[in-house]
Amino acid sequence: MINLKEATFIIPVCIESTDRLNNSITVLGYLNHHFNTNIIIHELVDGETKLPFLNDFKNLNIKHIVEQSNMSTYHRTKQLNIMIDLVETMVIVNYDIDVLLPVDTYVKSVDMILNGDSDVVYPYGDGVYQKRVFINSDRSNFNFNFDLNNIKIGDYDMWNAKCGHCVFINTEKYKKCGGENELFIAYGPEDVERYERFIKIGYKVDRVNDFVYHLEHHRTPFSDSNNKFFNENNDLYKRLTSMNTEEIINYYDNIEYKNKYKSF
Repeated sequence: MINLKEATFIIPVCIESTDRLNNSITVLGYLNHHFNTNIIIHELVDGETKLPFLNDFKNLNIKHIVEQSNMSTYHRTKQLNIMIDLVETMVIVNYDIDVLLPVDTYVKSVDMILNGDSDVVYPYGDGVYQKRVFINSDRSNFNFNFDLNNIKIGDYDMWNAKCGHCVFINTEKYKKCGGENELFIAYGPEDVERYERFIKIGYKVDRVNDFVYHLEHHRTPFSDSNNKFFNENNDLYKRLTSMNTEEIINYYDNIEYKNKYKSF
């Protein structure tokens, strides 16, 4: 069992399909199998939690936040900021519920930040570094021993990766630069904006050139371009992209949503 107690994984969850539920079981099982670490899960629900099995993961220190929702809007950036505000470890892992990495990649990414070599680590290469695991792939062996070697050629195809999926970040600097921009709602280019912001303000952004495994799922308006905020999100992204370093720092120093949080 590997000690990753200096890291906290923050995982926004909304179980809108069976695929998402299955991915939750696989991903949390994988983390529990390999690591002693901290997890914060913010789950949007309409009624009862879809994650009653969390107590089974004895190696994970899990804080589970359940928020009632009418499910008309998926405000993922707000979920993330609620969790960021609670983190006390030196490293935050902004982590999707459908992502797996090689075990060594988690360790290396955390160490790069703890050692002061990096402020931000993307734990996969920029390019064709995404293994998209098919929805109908048989996970029975994998869910038994949690060995990525059980995900075979034929279970996935290759796709581009750049700045989504997950990212390891120095906690203090993440909070200092505004965390997640809550004006991005539902699906949009917030991952790209965050990446470009880190670079523009001078953070040390590095990569581990390994593969990320993305457990595929059916798309809903919460996770595709059909959501009603998509055009507004793109307009916001274009406006932020046009700002220089001084303007972007001033923008996030004065953004209103930060006032809701104690540690930002």
